[in-house]
Amino acid sequence: MTIFNQMIEDYPLATEVVRDWFIQKMEDSLRGQELPEDFKEIMRKQGFPNEKLVKLFESTPRVLFDVFDDNGVIINVLHSDAVFVWDVNNVKSIYVYSSRKEAETHAVQRAFQILQEKLNNDA
Repeated sequence: MTIFNQMIEDYPLATEVVRDWFIQKMEDSLRGQELPEDFKEIMRKQGFPNEKLVKLFESTPRVLFDVFDDNGVIINVLHSDAVFVWDVNNVKSIYVYSSRKEAETHAVQRAFQILQEKLNNDA
Protein backbone atom coordinates (compact mmCIF):
# COMPACT_ATOMS: atom_id res chain seq x y z
CA MET A 1 0.00 0.00 0.00
CA THR A 2 1.37 3.40 -0.96
CA ILE A 3 1.52 6.38 1.35
CA PHE A 4 -1.36 7.98 -0.58
CA ASN A 5 -3.56 4.88 -0.36
CA GLN A 6 -2.90 4.90 3.37
CA MET A 7 -3.84 8.59 3.66
CA ILE A 8 -7.16 8.02 1.89
CA GLU A 9 -7.90 5.15 4.24
CA ASP A 10 -6.73 6.92 7.43
CA TYR A 11 -8.27 10.34 6.78
CA PRO A 12 -11.73 9.85 5.21
CA LEU A 13 -13.12 13.29 6.07
CA ALA A 14 -10.07 15.06 4.64
CA THR A 15 -10.25 12.83 1.57
CA GLU A 16 -13.85 13.87 0.91
CA VAL A 17 -12.92 17.56 1.20
CA VAL A 18 -10.09 16.99 -1.30
CA ARG A 19 -12.34 14.99 -3.65
CA ASP A 20 -15.09 17.65 -3.49
CA TRP A 21 -12.51 20.36 -4.24
CA PHE A 22 -11.28 18.52 -7.34
CA ILE A 23 -14.81 17.80 -8.53
CA GLN A 24 -15.67 21.49 -8.15
CA LYS A 25 -12.57 22.45 -10.15
CA MET A 26 -13.52 19.93 -12.84
CA GLU A 27 -17.06 21.32 -13.00
CA ASP A 28 -15.70 24.87 -13.18
CA SER A 29 -13.47 23.88 -16.09
CA LEU A 30 -16.39 22.27 -17.95
CA ARG A 31 -18.62 25.30 -17.50
CA GLY A 32 -18.83 27.25 -20.71
CA GLN A 33 -17.09 24.55 -22.72
CA GLU A 34 -18.68 23.59 -25.99
CA LEU A 35 -18.90 19.92 -25.05
CA PRO A 36 -21.95 17.71 -25.38
CA GLU A 37 -24.04 17.76 -22.19
CA ASP A 38 -24.00 13.95 -22.00
CA PHE A 39 -20.17 14.02 -21.92
CA LYS A 40 -20.22 16.62 -19.13
CA GLU A 41 -22.73 14.49 -17.19
CA ILE A 42 -20.54 11.38 -17.56
CA MET A 43 -17.56 13.36 -16.25
CA ARG A 44 -19.60 14.61 -13.27
CA LYS A 45 -20.85 11.11 -12.43
CA GLN A 46 -17.41 9.57 -12.82
CA GLY A 47 -15.93 12.13 -10.44
CA PHE A 48 -12.66 11.23 -8.76
CA PRO A 49 -12.56 7.65 -7.52
CA ASN A 50 -9.83 6.79 -5.03
CA GLU A 51 -7.64 5.16 -7.68
CA LYS A 52 -7.56 8.36 -9.73
CA LEU A 53 -6.86 10.48 -6.67
CA VAL A 54 -3.95 8.24 -5.68
CA LYS A 55 -2.44 8.38 -9.20
CA LEU A 56 -2.76 12.16 -9.26
CA PHE A 57 -1.20 12.54 -5.80
CA GLU A 58 1.65 10.14 -6.57
CA SER A 59 2.59 11.93 -9.77
CA THR A 60 2.41 15.45 -8.35
CA PRO A 61 1.80 15.85 -4.61
CA ARG A 62 1.99 19.64 -4.89
CA VAL A 63 -1.32 19.60 -6.80
CA LEU A 64 -2.85 19.37 -3.31
CA PHE A 65 -1.36 22.62 -2.02
CA ASP A 66 -4.26 24.78 -3.28
CA VAL A 67 -6.95 22.60 -1.74
CA PHE A 68 -5.14 22.70 1.60
CA ASP A 69 -4.63 26.47 1.29
CA ASP A 70 -8.37 26.86 0.74
CA ASN A 71 -8.96 24.91 3.96
CA GLY A 72 -6.48 26.84 6.12
CA VAL A 73 -3.76 24.17 6.09
CA ILE A 74 -0.66 25.87 4.71
CA ILE A 75 2.25 23.81 3.37
CA ASN A 76 5.74 25.25 3.00
CA VAL A 77 8.63 23.31 1.47
CA LEU A 78 12.03 24.85 2.04
CA HIS A 79 15.42 24.14 0.50
CA SER A 80 18.66 24.67 2.36
CA ASP A 81 22.09 23.10 2.25
CA ALA A 82 21.08 20.69 -0.56
CA VAL A 83 18.14 19.20 1.36
CA PHE A 84 14.42 19.90 1.66
CA VAL A 85 12.27 20.26 4.77
CA TRP A 86 8.62 21.15 5.25
CA ASP A 87 6.31 22.81 7.66
CA VAL A 88 2.55 22.59 7.76
CA ASN A 89 0.70 25.14 9.90
CA ASN A 90 3.93 25.64 11.86
CA VAL A 91 4.45 21.91 12.44
CA LYS A 92 7.98 21.33 11.18
CA SER A 93 9.44 18.16 9.73
CA ILE A 94 12.02 16.43 11.86
CA TYR A 95 13.51 14.73 8.80
CA VAL A 96 15.33 16.12 5.79
CA TYR A 97 14.63 14.96 2.26
CA SER A 98 16.89 14.71 -0.75
CA SER A 99 14.16 15.72 -3.21
CA ARG A 100 11.37 18.27 -3.28
CA LYS A 101 8.82 15.61 -4.28
CA GLU A 102 9.70 13.45 -1.29
CA ALA A 103 9.34 16.44 1.06
CA GLU A 104 6.04 17.41 -0.59
CA THR A 105 4.73 13.87 -0.19
CA HIS A 106 5.44 13.85 3.53
CA ALA A 107 4.13 17.40 3.97
CA VAL A 108 0.88 16.39 2.26
CA GLN A 109 0.63 13.42 4.61
CA ARG A 110 0.86 15.78 7.58
CA ALA A 111 -1.61 18.17 5.93
CA PHE A 112 -4.14 15.35 5.57
CA GLN A 113 -3.76 14.61 9.27
CA ILE A 114 -4.20 18.27 10.26
CA LEU A 115 -7.25 18.69 8.03
CA GLN A 116 -8.79 15.48 9.39
CA GLU A 117 -8.29 16.72 12.98
CA LYS A 118 -9.74 20.11 12.06
CA LEU A 119 -12.81 18.47 10.50
CA ASN A 120 -13.26 16.15 13.49
CA ASN A 121 -13.17 19.16 15.84
CA ASP A 122 -15.73 21.02 13.73
CA ALA A 123 -18.15 18.06 13.76
